Amino acid sequence: MSVQQAIITLVAAILSGMLATIITICVFNYKDKIRQKQTLVDDIFGFRYQLTENQNGLNVDIYSQGFSRAMNRIPIIFDKEKNVLDAYDKFYDTLTIADLEERNIKTNEALIVF
Repeated sequence: MSVQQAIITLVAAILSGMLATIITICVFNYKDKIRQKQTLVDDIFGFRYQLTENQNGLNVDIYSQGFSRAMNRIPIIFDKEKNVLDAYDKFYDTLTIADLEERNIKTNEALIVF
């Protein structure tokens, strides 16, 4: 084997290792983003019925965790999806509706849009 062939083989081995690493990182990040979205949706709908009313008539999470924590993760996980962020804003707007029955209807409609 000549020196030129050895150099070509060495460069090819290094480039293939780097390319495989880059592809692996990209695939892992893509799958992790999907897993985060699935976990968030599970949390949102899992904690949905833990909402109750406080003295001011606003919806609050019974445990100050769960649903509100899941909702606060939306801008982080869906940072590049404008339609989701718009639906998120619309949902929070429904929480200030004074009429309980109307608020429940609008809140459920806003969650379905997500």
